[in-house]
Amino acid sequence: MIRLRQIIAAIEPWYDWGTWGAESLNGGCGDGWRLQLEWLRFQIFIAFTRFPKEK
Repeated sequence: MIRLRQIIAAIEPWYDWGTWGAESLNGGCGDGWRLQLEWLRFQIFIAFTRFPKEK
């Protein structure tokens, strides 16, 4: 029965999403959105960030 619970836990995906703050290589900061998904020990991380134009 314990093995069955481990298999079910491995099949069920884990995810997290929300706001995202990032820094560019030039030192600027920006806000954005992120999605993190883990399923069957594979991890996918997607982030979208906008940086203001430099003057």
